[in-house]
Amino acid sequence: MASTAGKARSTKTGTNVRPTSHCDNMTGAAISGMKKFNYLGILLLFGLICAVLSGCETSGTGSSSSTAAMAATSGNAGRLIIRRAPNLAEMLIVSIDGKRVGEVRVADTYNAPIPVGSHVISAILAPNELNNPPTKKQINVVKGQTYTFEAAWEGDRMVLR
Repeated sequence: MASTAGKARSTKTGTNVRPTSHCDNMTGAAISGMKKFNYLGILLLFGLICAVLSGCETSGTGSSSSTAAMAATSGNAGRLIIRRAPNLAEMLIVSIDGKRVGEVRVADTYNAPIPVGSHVISAILAPNELNNPPTKKQINVVKGQTYTFEAAWEGDRMVLR
């Protein structure tokens, strides 16, 4: 008798029947399990991304600088306040000594402790459509003093005054 494995068999009605294979034994439950696994993987990835991003500071009211935080706890600090004119770009990025410490959005103010000593305060607009360089101000912080600036347009440049 000849082997019929892998060949189509005919029935009484003349239609072809495909040969059976191990794939025919897969049930809907197995396929459903694979979908659950894919959804679970996507959910875990989304959770991981949210956890990583939740550690990012986006508030313009505080400082992420560890030196500023240490200065605040030791009481050996001044205070830096930067207000912004309402006609500036969407966001003002504030840096102290080259380290980004905050973002000031429309109608917000940067207000954080700053360690005693000499510092360079810089601010740049985002988006920076005019490709202006950051505005910089050198300050010598004295314990207990408050340093207040306003970011505003002066001609075609943003300045801290």
